[in-house]
Amino acid sequence: MEEHPKLMRLIDANLNRAREALRVVEDAFRFIHDDAQAQAELKSMRHALLKYESLVDPKGDELLANRASDADVGAFVNPASEMVKPDLAAVVRANIRRAQEALRCLEEYGKLIDTQAAGIAKRLRFDSYNFEKKYGLASGENTERENGGAREADA
Repeated sequence: MEEHPKLMRLIDANLNRAREALRVVEDAFRFIHDDAQAQAELKSMRHALLKYESLVDPKGDELLANRASDADVGAFVNPASEMVKPDLAAVVRANIRRAQEALRCLEEYGKLIDTQAAGIAKRLRFDSYNFEKKYGLASGENTERENGGAREADA
């Protein structure tokens, strides 16, 4: 397939985006809120991406070989909303949503390479929706958590 190298580049970028975004959220729960359960859930999601990666790149050489960060036309296009966050909750909220968007891309483009990989991305996307709801990360929501994962009693 002529588009295969570009497809692998796209998948590599979205794997990186998903891992990085999940790590930002994970670190907030780990270091700021000392929440081992939330941290473990996020770590599990992040590590599940390794299975996805092994399915789309079984030899482990195509994703990196097709990475072209220096040629990414969107790498340094940053809207003002990305450059300033008002508080921890906004950082966490933006990153859980960034992960969801990347997972959707991995799901859809993964269908072109391996349906099992696409299924992993879909499951992770829904896991992230459930995590977002469980920990009250939606904008203005005040359920189990607020302030980007702070327990109401801790806030």
